[in-house]
Amino acid sequence: MLIFAIIGILVNGAAVFRLKGGKSLNERVVTWHLLEDVLGWVAVFVASIFLLFSDLHILDPILGILITLYVLWNVIKRLRETLMIFLQGVPADVDIEELEKKLSAISGVNCFSFFFFFFL
Repeated sequence: MLIFAIIGILVNGAAVFRLKGGKSLNERVVTWHLLEDVLGWVAVFVASIFLLFSDLHILDPILGILITLYVLWNVIKRLRETLMIFLQGVPADVDIEELEKKLSAISGVNCFSFFFFFFL
């Protein structure tokens, strides 16, 4: 168990470092997932160390519950952002007024009718 935990921490940890700093939601979700995997392997590592020296079998479920609460907390924090994607909402980093100005600057484009059609 200890050897698998070390391998899991190293492999998933390397993947987290390689993917961290992603800008898109997909990159961030993959990074969070891999980080949660690392936390799971850390829990296995800690539990295996404790089990080598003591008979504390309750530690594994306690660490599992803590990791589950951490994952649930992250899901709740990101739920609104994910729902906006499913509902095809405007991303937070897009300024509609600025987009309208840029589109209006193109000859032959009538932004009023474009935005009127899509937003009413």
